[in-house]
Amino acid sequence: MARKPNYNFEKRRKELARKEKQEQKRSRKERDTSDADTDSPSSNSPIAPNPPSEPAADDPKGPAVGL
Repeated sequence: MARKPNYNFEKRRKELARKEKQEQKRSRKERDTSDADTDSPSSNSPIAPNPPSEPAADDPKGPAVGL
């Protein structure tokens, strides 16, 4: 007489494999986002961006625009 299949074992094995795959995907995603964070300049960097140029106070017309 043949043994009947243990469906609960197969179901549990598939579920564990699915959870492992999701965990790997989550850790990969976290690693990718942390790498992206280190590549981009941080907002508290010691070098300040250049301020926009403004017309001099003694020049009432403002900057000369190509006329």
